[in-house]
Amino acid sequence: MERYQQERASRGTRWSRLLPAAVLLTAAVVDLIRPEVNIFPLLAAAPVIAAPMLSLVRTIASGVTAGLIGMLLALHQSGDFINRPLLLELVTIGVLTVVAVFLNRMFAHERQQLRTARQVAEAVQRAVLPVMPDRVRGLAVATRYQAAQKEALIGGDLYAIHDTPYGLRMMIGDVRGKGMQAVTLVNTLLGSFHTAALHLPDLADIVRGVEVQLQDVKSRQTDAAYEDFVTAVIAEVSPDHSVLRMANRGHPAPLMVHEGTATPLEPEEPSLPLGMGDLAGPEVPVDRFAWPPAPHW
Repeated sequence: MERYQQERASRGTRWSRLLPAAVLLTAAVVDLIRPEVNIFPLLAAAPVIAAPMLSLVRTIASGVTAGLIGMLLALHQSGDFINRPLLLELVTIGVLTVVAVFLNRMFAHERQQLRTARQVAEAVQRAVLPVMPDRVRGLAVATRYQAAQKEALIGGDLYAIHDTPYGLRMMIGDVRGKGMQAVTLVNTLLGSFHTAALHLPDLADIVRGVEVQLQDVKSRQTDAAYEDFVTAVIAEVSPDHSVLRMANRGHPAPLMVHEGTATPLEPEEPSLPLGMGDLAGPEVPVDRFAWPPAPHW
């Protein structure tokens, strides 16, 4: 679906680049069919339309072509293109072409800035979100990241997986908010989960460790820090692949898909999101689910 949307957007961009030529062609056809109709507005609009979509050379070419078409059509109608109204129209097209050149340079500069911002966002995404392995402990791993905003490359979602002596430990979460503040929380959570998952034997202690780190970040923020929280699921698959332990901190229930059936793994006791642990007690509910057996082919 994502590839189809990209191809569709690319086709739309290619068609839009033909718009200035289509406007010039329309002006010529209308003048030949209805000579009494004034086509000057269409000719003058061509370079302005080209400015945000085409290169500098093609924008200038659109203006020059508009002037040439105006002269040729005037010659076709009256046999004389040296007249005051036509000269006024040509001067106007020339002025609008100069304006279009300035607009083209301004749009090109903004596109370059946007391209740089996207490259920085991609670098931040690669630095913050870990690259998932294809297989861990005999289990296949697949991830897909898509920010909520259409043009955004990174947001407040996070995921991680670590192979530890205590089992395969995973985390998926969603930070409240957006922007660099959300990215900061994502980076903090991933770092604290990495450390806790590798060294703490108990899943509940991992949750407490992540909570402590998040509370520390909140204490150092001055703008609406009390509103920061993260819904998350921290899970652990036992080394023998028989049990799934899971601590759900206000996150939508994960789905276990087995033999064509999707089962929500709802927690027995709801818990507050991470970052709101100061409003709840020290207990961390951990649910246990049977891990389905691997299919036999």
